[in-house]
Amino acid sequence: MRNEWKAIKTLLQQSCCKKKWLWSAAFICLGIVWKILSLSGRPEVAEDFSPLFFAVAGIMPMEILLVNDISGFVKGSVLRKKIQTTMATKSMFAGTMIAYLMYLAFLMILGSVREGQPEVYLRPTLVYGVGVCFLGIVNVFLYKFFWASLAGIYVICFSAGFAMGLFEDQIDFAGYWEKLSPVGCVIAAVFLIFAGCAINLVMTRIFYKRNFSKNAFGASMRKLV
Repeated sequence: MRNEWKAIKTLLQQSCCKKKWLWSAAFICLGIVWKILSLSGRPEVAEDFSPLFFAVAGIMPMEILLVNDISGFVKGSVLRKKIQTTMATKSMFAGTMIAYLMYLAFLMILGSVREGQPEVYLRPTLVYGVGVCFLGIVNVFLYKFFWASLAGIYVICFSAGFAMGLFEDQIDFAGYWEKLSPVGCVIAAVFLIFAGCAINLVMTRIFYKRNFSKNAFGASMRKLV
């Protein structure tokens, strides 16, 4: 297990990964700015997408490993299988947990500064956990069945939004949200991260032999064509 973590660290330090790390940092910065603007009452950022931006940043190490794999940097079928299964899931877990702790610390600082209560803004951590769990499931499909997965994600998001709009008058979603325990949301998010990683590991093993979609990785895949 220790050797796998060393291999993950080596792969994440490759020069071809610098742009991915910059994207990860950009998503974290965007999440921070978006959260602050959403609290300022600006109508164009009324919806709080900050937990989703942090979740995408946390997933980035997993994508970096897979880019190393398909770019031809990794040699050997045994190592490549580990990269696409156990090592990918480990990097996802480490990345999402680090991003989660950063997001949690940011929300607690924000709550302390604005309201004098560190726990007042912790409910969005639940959205972070749901986002990570969702990405842990759909990422495997995106890497293997890119266009079909995009269509499926669109249908799911559209259906969820339509259903919420349809029952908005009957169900007080905002009221239920305010009743959620902030500490409970923090704990639930951790369980959702574990669940997302566990599901991801199972699915990567199921679909391991399926080739990656050329549309999922763009230039990295075109180098092999």
